[in-house]
Amino acid sequence: MLRAAATLRAWADRPLRPLGFTLRKRIPVAAGLGGGSSDAAAALRLAAAAWGMAIDEPRLARLGAALGSDVPFFLADCALALVEGRGDRVRCLAGRGAAAGAPARSLGLLLACSPGKSSTAAVFAGLAAARAVPDAPGAASPITDRLVARLEGGDPHRALLGLAPELRDANDLWPTAARLMPHLPRLRGALERALGLPVLLSGAGPTLFVLYPSPTAAEEARRVLRGRVAEGTVGALPHGPVRLIATSLEHAIAPGRTA
Repeated sequence: MLRAAATLRAWADRPLRPLGFTLRKRIPVAAGLGGGSSDAAAALRLAAAAWGMAIDEPRLARLGAALGSDVPFFLADCALALVEGRGDRVRCLAGRGAAAGAPARSLGLLLACSPGKSSTAAVFAGLAAARAVPDAPGAASPITDRLVARLEGGDPHRALLGLAPELRDANDLWPTAARLMPHLPRLRGALERALGLPVLLSGAGPTLFVLYPSPTAAEEARRVLRGRVAEGTVGALPHGPVRLIATSLEHAIAPGRTA
């Protein structure tokens, strides 16, 4: 957040009064869930408002992209979006604002946040090294096209649930993430055996997640797994215990139940 304010101050290139931020973190730190990027996006908007700046959206997005590849998405106010390039090309798939994408936000999510994160830069560097042709489309490209088509077809809830088995293996970062964080394949295997559902990787990791038809279903799965985590049959990792969070796309992390 301080970097975001400093970036905006440098762009303005004029004297500006000091600002103070109060941050209450509710998204787990270093979890691959975009918490830092969403904080940066919020800080840019807050600082611009506090300083009375008239800054257009494209310029704000460019400043955000300089802070991190995920920041332009959080600035775009999209419920669902296709993000391309280095994160600088954001196309909303379900409109903008709080009402957009409401069916998708009713989905339940079970997050498995594990310690022992590798740096995002190292994961992306491993992906680049593994590709014979730099920036060539990976395995995610075909399934992404199908997902976008279904999301634009008007039923994002059904699209995400229906494509979950294919989305499981569509994250091109998985092989490198699994190599750099060797606990991830063990954890994913244990979760899939316990839940009988595909377990996906969030970004560059280390958080894994499972999609459910509702937050209630996600909460029930969390309760089942909580006992197994206590027994050590799921989540016995060298870096520490797994944190389980049941939530929804609508409520993000804030009201989620944790174990």
